[in-house]
Amino acid sequence: MMTQYPPVLAPNTDPEEAPVARRSFEAHCYALLHAGLDHINQGITVFDADLRLVAWNRRFLDLLDLPERLVYPGADFASIIRYNAQRGEYGPGDRETQVAARVLQAQRFEPHHIERRRPGGQIVDILGEPLPEGGFVTVYTDVTESRRAERMIREQNEELERRVEERTVELQAAHDKLLGSVAKQKEIAAALRRSEGRLQLVTDSLPAGIAYWDKDLRCLFANRRFASAFGLEKRRIVGRRARDVVDKKTLDRYDEYIDRARCGEHTTFEVDTMLADGRNATVRSWLVPEVGEQDRIAGFFVLSMDVTRHKRAEAAILQAAKMEAVGQLSSGVAHDFNNLLTVILGNLLPLCGADDEAADATGPIAAAVSAARRGAKLTERLLAFARRQPLSPEPVDVEERVGGMVRLFRRSLPNNIEVVTATRGEPYPARVDPHQLENALLNLALNARDAMPHGGQLRIETTFATLDSTSAGELGLAQGDYVRVAVCDTG
Repeated sequence: MMTQYPPVLAPNTDPEEAPVARRSFEAHCYALLHAGLDHINQGITVFDADLRLVAWNRRFLDLLDLPERLVYPGADFASIIRYNAQRGEYGPGDRETQVAARVLQAQRFEPHHIERRRPGGQIVDILGEPLPEGGFVTVYTDVTESRRAERMIREQNEELERRVEERTVELQAAHDKLLGSVAKQKEIAAALRRSEGRLQLVTDSLPAGIAYWDKDLRCLFANRRFASAFGLEKRRIVGRRARDVVDKKTLDRYDEYIDRARCGEHTTFEVDTMLADGRNATVRSWLVPEVGEQDRIAGFFVLSMDVTRHKRAEAAILQAAKMEAVGQLSSGVAHDFNNLLTVILGNLLPLCGADDEAADATGPIAAAVSAARRGAKLTERLLAFARRQPLSPEPVDVEERVGGMVRLFRRSLPNNIEVVTATRGEPYPARVDPHQLENALLNLALNARDAMPHGGQLRIETTFATLDSTSAGELGLAQGDYVRVAVCDTG
């Protein structure tokens, strides 16, 4: 809404009264201007080109704490500056010098913007702008609270930055510690993997099957031998249930022992079973329960060993004990029989002519003497069998001994068994106990006879053999030249 002011002079105004009316109107406008300026929250001053005060407001006096007597139309700029200097507004120094410097600066009529802190701590922002007709207008603003707020914000920002920095340092330290913990954890995990690898290597190298089953019969660990017993790889058996690995018939045989292990009992048992490779084996197993929280059975460890060879060794030891008894019996029989033969030879030899040479003659008595002597040889063999005579290796013509035993076989074996020899007709000297050689050939011939109840062929062959280091090592012999005696039959 626009307001139109009345003209300076009314139309019917007397010309002689015009100057007075004009001055009255100007005074009225000036009063209105001052009243309006007093409502502004900032201090305002207007100085003319001679640095005389033209206008001001009440806020200007309040901000600078000036007495009213200093401000009036036409007041000198220097008088106001001098009053401020005398009360220490511009700090220490010569007062007139301070006044002259500020008057000189004002006379330049240049824009200026400064902040001045008054002795009481009040901060006043002073902004001066030149006027086109000369002089300048200045605006005074109390920025004490604004600067205090800015200072508080700055201090708070600094405190925040300090705390952020401290927190950053703490976070960095925590991060470094975490990285250290992660690195340590990686080291521990690597050490654990190495330990598990070594444990797996050790368990895989043991001649026994090792596994761990939980209470639900799920395999959580197995070494290579345990897995191979079921025809599986380790990675294929771990995590599987027993019913998926062991056939139901075999698992039913284990139920009794598994139930005892679940009850916390250490269990040992042996079963005859067929392994994945088709071999029949005797397996001895140990079940060791693992006690978990609240004394509950979490699972059990399994240790299984193939004791087939052990059982065979026990049988061999038992057989050896039997043979020892047989040997002792044979020794007694051989001694008694040898005594009888001594009596028989003692009575037959005088009948032949008084010396041993006559015993080679023909006739019934000579045959009886020869038979008695063969009986004496047999008693020597029985004694050797019973280990009553020590082994006495000596140079022996192997081919000659074989020939003598073949002649004996032909008289002892059934007619449906053909005895064939393969010799070169050359002496085969070797260091051997002759009686043990004959016993071995005799046992092999008897075994061949039992293997050919319907007849067949028994073949005995003698050859030279040179054993190198590899062949000798396989046989547990020293490297060198040997005589090989091969006995085979068609049984």
